[in-house]
Amino acid sequence: MEETDLAWLQSRLSHFQKEVSERLTGFVLPRGSAPVPQLHHARSCAKKAIRAMVRVDQEGIEVPLILPRLCNMMVNFFFVLTLVINQRRDIDEVPFVSKSYGKL
Repeated sequence: MEETDLAWLQSRLSHFQKEVSERLTGFVLPRGSAPVPQLHHARSCAKKAIRAMVRVDQEGIEVPLILPRLCNMMVNFFFVLTLVINQRRDIDEVPFVSKSYGKL
């Protein structure tokens, strides 16, 4: 993995963010038909990978900085792709409203 690969992913993320900029307003419930659930699952796995890398780093084993950066970008990319797919299918997301904290 090189910085150029990260730059490519960032350019794709930026492209899709522009397409769904009006939908990027908050948290949504992971709903939709394939491949949306799979993308939400991939997002969850990327988040778990970041947490695992933090634990490894806390144990004194150096984690190359590009790895958590890549995983974090993948988290965002997978989320934005779910919005793109649902928008193209004319499906509205269900906003997540915390019962603990109320509307933010």
